[in-house]
Amino acid sequence: ADRLRFELSLEGDGLAKVLRTHPGILCFNFESSLQPKVAFLKHTFNVSSAQVGQMIVAAPRLLSHSVHDNLAPKIKYFVQDMGVSPEALIRSPYLIGYSLTDRIKPRFEALLQRRRRHTAAAAAAAAAAAAAAAAAA
Repeated sequence: ADRLRFELSLEGDGLAKVLRTHPGILCFNFESSLQPKVAFLKHTFNVSSAQVGQMIVAAPRLLSHSVHDNLAPKIKYFVQDMGVSPEALIRSPYLIGYSLTDRIKPRFEALLQRRRRHTAAAAAAAAAAAAAAAAAA
């Protein structure tokens, strides 16, 4: 806990929240498990250790996810496919904790499908209005 507090500049309340929310973190080896995740988040978002600490306080379970199998694919999908800014993920890191296959992708694809239907309906309505205007002239 001391190493985590020191490395992430966690104050008493922040550390308490992390440990209360995710007590299993005390069982993780800092060098082999936690440090690679912290380094990945720092590098990916180009932020300081203290900023990663703020992200962890907001979403402690981030430290239990695999970088290769979980964090990297989700962040890539959010940024590249959905167009979410890295700053938005820094402000709302809990989003990275959602399941990519069960929650993020299905909801985003439903929104895209809904947008396509709405756009097609609006285009059809505009074409019908143009045709009616042309017929009336």
